[in-house]
Amino acid sequence: MIPEMELPIFLSQAVIQPIPASTIRQSAIELIEAGLDASELHEIAWDTVIESDEAWRLFTRALPKMGWRLPTRDEAVQILLHHHASSVVHSGSSLLPSFERMCRDVIEPEMSRLEGSHAAGTLHDMAALAGDYYLYDDLADRGFPLDEMPPFLTRLRSDIEDRLRRHPTPPSLKLA
Repeated sequence: MIPEMELPIFLSQAVIQPIPASTIRQSAIELIEAGLDASELHEIAWDTVIESDEAWRLFTRALPKMGWRLPTRDEAVQILLHHHASSVVHSGSSLLPSFERMCRDVIEPEMSRLEGSHAAGTLHDMAALAGDYYLYDDLADRGFPLDEMPPFLTRLRSDIEDRLRRHPTPPSLKLA
């Protein structure tokens, strides 16, 4: 079930990368079950062959009725960076798997969209994490056991903690 606290993460992921209709449909059902209701959610939930674009259009139309708004792309990046950094710093999630999810969900798509780490790093204040991505990728390509590389792990944890210190609160998507 999508708790309200996870809705910004779901919305941010959808802004960064398209989400399949089946996932949007399942999310609509979970939101209805959680008591967040809008006619558009019911329309998505009942249509088993809905196309992704139509499901997303209906889903975004339902957001204000539930007291939420869609993030901008920049806000989506900030929310996902904060989410993944927090999972390492506050939740005790494993460092490398969390960083891999951060790379998959945010760093890679933004570097691809902006044609490189410099633009993405500058725009989103994630230059150190973009550098960590390149180092991680290079070490992995060479077959180094990353979980046995204390200097890299120390640098990575420090960069993640620093990012969280500079951006302690993600943007809010709740309507006033």
